[in-house]
Amino acid sequence: MKQKDGQNESAQKLARLLARFREGLADGTMTAGEAMEIIEKVRVYGEAAIRRVAEMPGSSDKGTRYAGLVLARELQDRRLIAPLRRMLRDPRCDEEEKLFAAAVLAYSGAPVDEATLRQVIPDLEGVLKASLEPLLSTLEDPVYAGALLETIGKWLPDV
Repeated sequence: MKQKDGQNESAQKLARLLARFREGLADGTMTAGEAMEIIEKVRVYGEAAIRRVAEMPGSSDKGTRYAGLVLARELQDRRLIAPLRRMLRDPRCDEEEKLFAAAVLAYSGAPVDEATLRQVIPDLEGVLKASLEPLLSTLEDPVYAGALLETIGKWLPDV
């Protein structure tokens, strides 16, 4: 009885961590530090965590799918490859989600071939451009560009 109670409590803690991660991504209230802390705590749950994360890309909720993609990228577990590949054919997923899934697959060592990618994202160039536009527009702003160059300068070794 005590073991079952412990398993239920453990499952509830994992569910709360995953829910906080999803909510924090969705509403922007999670810091990078908190995200990394949650990811490390999720890792501790091992097989149970992988099973729960593997369910996330198949969710009807876009925020849950996105959180699943981020967690899959960070957890780097081969058991998450199949759910990510299914996202590529899921009609509920938009083209940006499919592109993110393909990127996570490539990052995980299971890249998607170009023909498949073009089949699931017909306007691949348009989606790539649209996903880069916010970054590029930020870099075009002199204030942000200056801050970026200053930061890069701090990272570069003295020559």
